Amino acid sequence: MFDLRWLQATDEQVRAAVPPGSPVAKAKPLRGTAITGAVALVVAVAGTTALASAGVSNGFLGFLLTAAFIVAACCGIALLIRRGSRNTGVTDQRLDWVAAANGFFHNPSGLPAVDTMLLHAGHDVDGKHFFWNAAGDEFGSISYTTGSGKSQSAHHWHYVAARLPAPLPRMVLDATSNNFLGTDLPQGFARDQHVELEGDFDKHFTLYAPLEYQQDALYVFTPDVMASFIDNASRFNVEIIDDTVIFLAQPGADYRRPEPWFEAEQLFATAIAELKQRASRYLDDRVAGQPVRAIDQAAAYAAAVAAAAPASPGEKPGVLPDAPAAASFMRPTIAPQGRRLKTRGVWGIGAVIFLGWIAISIVNQVITHLLR
Repeated sequence: MFDLRWLQATDEQVRAAVPPGSPVAKAKPLRGTAITGAVALVVAVAGTTALASAGVSNGFLGFLLTAAFIVAACCGIALLIRRGSRNTGVTDQRLDWVAAANGFFHNPSGLPAVDTMLLHAGHDVDGKHFFWNAAGDEFGSISYTTGSGKSQSAHHWHYVAARLPAPLPRMVLDATSNNFLGTDLPQGFARDQHVELEGDFDKHFTLYAPLEYQQDALYVFTPDVMASFIDNASRFNVEIIDDTVIFLAQPGADYRRPEPWFEAEQLFATAIAELKQRASRYLDDRVAGQPVRAIDQAAAYAAAVAAAAPASPGEKPGVLPDAPAAASFMRPTIAPQGRRLKTRGVWGIGAVIFLGWIAISIVNQVITHLLR
């Protein structure tokens, strides 16, 4: 279970726990700025009222009132900026500690390490509050922009990724629960790469795999793996790229709340764990000279050691086999044709609306012509 105690800590508790020299601890109170703005407004109203009673000209009163409002507005803007800066510092410190308590590192912004299709879907790509550890586990949020000018659209996703014990062919699972008049993925894939799986799996996911790797996909997605994906990841699109699996969903996640942490924890313990077991047994036999699967090699070595053990206390043991050389544990690879998927254009909601608008315009013109 993730340790999320720092998520429940108050801002005052976080500031009290940081070292004395930290910028979070040095955050100055906002009271002075707020009082300055309030005093400026009070003085402006009271002063102009008193001067007006004394017969002072309207021009001077207007100048005085305008100056006071400018001072008050500047104080308000400064108040918002300082408050935002204070909150950002506390949030980053809080998430740093939550990450450290669970063996992760935290980056408040930047580009994630995983190479997902989202990084190539638009411009102004950025990651926000993403977390990673030495084992290759990673999760966080990704945003990007498509279009330009008035037609710009911002897209916000969150992801959970893990490193597999061995590489798998390139595969994508498009979750059907997220699709409305087309896929929500930024990239479409050729339909002839669709792999039909048994049971209800196709009701939850559309699986794409390279044409020569259809049987390999069936080997990877056993009934146990499919059941785990349906039960625990049905709202996620999934990418498998070499030795990395990435679960993707919209919108972005707020890691100041515990729910995204519980979600990532569940994926690591269920769907990802099942897929890792299957990946450890996969080997692409299209690549000549592939190393023996590490899991098979370890099992063979253990069996040989057991066979060399004496059957009775007085019996001489057999010859122990040499331990597998480090070079023989080199990671396997996937043939080039198994690392790519054929793409196609995405017909999403915008395309459907555009075609619908054209159809309505044509029908309207025909009806108008007939009524003349």
